Amino acid sequence: MNGMLQFLAHINNIKRMSEANQREYFDNIINKYKKLPKRERRPYYKTSVKSMDEFSIARIVWTPDGRTMPHKHGGSEALIRVLYGGLTQELFAIWEEDYEILERNEYSAWEEIEESPETVHRIGNKSSRQWAVSLHLFDPRLDSMEVYNLEDNWRCIVRGDSDTVLTFRPKNAVPIWSG
Repeated sequence: MNGMLQFLAHINNIKRMSEANQREYFDNIINKYKKLPKRERRPYYKTSVKSMDEFSIARIVWTPDGRTMPHKHGGSEALIRVLYGGLTQELFAIWEEDYEILERNEYSAWEEIEESPETVHRIGNKSSRQWAVSLHLFDPRLDSMEVYNLEDNWRCIVRGDSDTVLTFRPKNAVPIWSG
C-alpha cells in the first residue's frame, strides 16, 4: 500500500470513531506527554507511524504554544492533516542579508497543509492552552531537514527523521548571513 493510502487509512480510522471515542483517543495520546515533568517537556513530540524508502508518516503531539524552528524538508514534499486542535504555519523568504515572514495561516481540525521541498516554514500549535495533534506524510521519506535559527544567524542540516528544535548550536552549523 503506498504512502498516501496508508496516510488516508489512518485518518479514516479516526474519523469513523464517535466524537466521544475520538476525544478519548486524543486524550490518551496527549496525557502520555502531559505527565512528563516540566524539565522534560518539549515544544512537540514526534512519533514514527510508518517509514519506508518511498515515504514516511509521523504523528506529532503539540504542547500549548509549541512550535518548530524554521526549516525545510530536504527534498521531501509534505502533507499535514490537523487531527485535533489547531496549527499555525508561517512561510519564510530567506535572503542574503535578511528574512521575511511572507504568510501566516491557521488550520483547524481535519484541515490539510501542503508543503513543497523548497518551502521554508515553521509549524506550531495555535493555542496557548490546548494541545494539538497532527499527522504528517513525507514523500519521499524524510531523510534530512535544513533548520534555521534566525535570531542567532545559523543554519544546519539535520540528518534522519529528526526534530527541528535544537537547544544548542550544532557543529555543522554555518552562518545564514555574512557580516
